[in-house]
Amino acid sequence: MTARTHERRTSQRDDRVSSPGCDGVGARHRGSLASFQGGGYQNNCNSFEVLDWEKKSADEIFQELKEMGLRDDLLRLAQSVGADSFVRMWHFLSINYEQKDSARFRVYFPRFESYQKLLRDNLILNLHHQEQTPTQIKKHLSDKKIELSIRSIERIIRRHAGEAVA
Repeated sequence: MTARTHERRTSQRDDRVSSPGCDGVGARHRGSLASFQGGGYQNNCNSFEVLDWEKKSADEIFQELKEMGLRDDLLRLAQSVGADSFVRMWHFLSINYEQKDSARFRVYFPRFESYQKLLRDNLILNLHHQEQTPTQIKKHLSDKKIELSIRSIERIIRRHAGEAVA
């Protein structure tokens, strides 16, 4: 069995410069040596042209999304709305819904049916303000393949009574 040696991570080289008479920020480190070469890790990705996704075509972006192994459902979404729009939305969500200590974030989206219900209710209210009866409104909705009882139509009208219709 070989003995393991512990590697020291701090530099033992003498390529540092002392800072005599430090008065401001970092004064508690007076007499410590600073490296001539800097940290070095900041230079690992300095080609910003490569990082500027806004200058790339949607096809280029889509290929990159596939290469990174993005989930199939997200790839379908990117294909549906356009990869450039998808990345713009992704960037917006990442900035605005950032969670500390996590590589992921969650965003709540109500079901699309909620939006469809709003559109349906607005249609009912518009027809009501055009002085159509609940029976006439039911017929109009049926023509659009929307099945709703007269009682439900009346309830929607009562719930929104007095509201201005857009």
